Amino acid sequence: SGIMSSHEGKGLSTDQMKTMTTFQKAGWADKGWVMNDHLDYPRLSWEDKGGEAIPPAIIPFAGSGTAESPYLISTAQEFAELSWYTAVLNKRVQLKGNIDLSDVALYPIGDLGRFCGVFDGNGYILCNGVISQPDNNYVGLFNILESDGQVRNLGVNNLTINGRYYVGGLVGLNSSGFIASCYV
Repeated sequence: SGIMSSHEGKGLSTDQMKTMTTFQKAGWADKGWVMNDHLDYPRLSWEDKGGEAIPPAIIPFAGSGTAESPYLISTAQEFAELSWYTAVLNKRVQLKGNIDLSDVALYPIGDLGRFCGVFDGNGYILCNGVISQPDNNYVGLFNILESDGQVRNLGVNNLTINGRYYVGGLVGLNSSGFIASCYV
């Protein structure tokens, strides 16, 4: 449609809409969706028009997302990838060092579903990030922090956030989530 914004969600290009990994990361596996990678869009299997079932995503981060073994984020690219995986939204994530975000395209974490996990900055700093979604609502490093969600021990420097309504450096909307020992 050419529209790259929405009330909530992630605007995608035609190429992204025809790429199976986009839907794997978004959690469409085991829900009856099929497609021919790079050739067409997802459709439901009952349509009997062929295609391969969308397989589950393999989370590319070290760790398993638990309290004992959180997903570990060490690079700007890994941080940028967090927004593409719905499977991390209710997990534990931890930074392993300061990260300069100047060379990656960023989307709010949780724009494919609200964040209800635990993000521990571990005392580190994210810097030089830009999220520009002037027509979107709930724009920040996290779009909406749910009541079970936590962001803690995180510093954020030199961050540019551009959105429509509910815009913040750390979260677009805190829906009774827990934020501690953070600054922007």
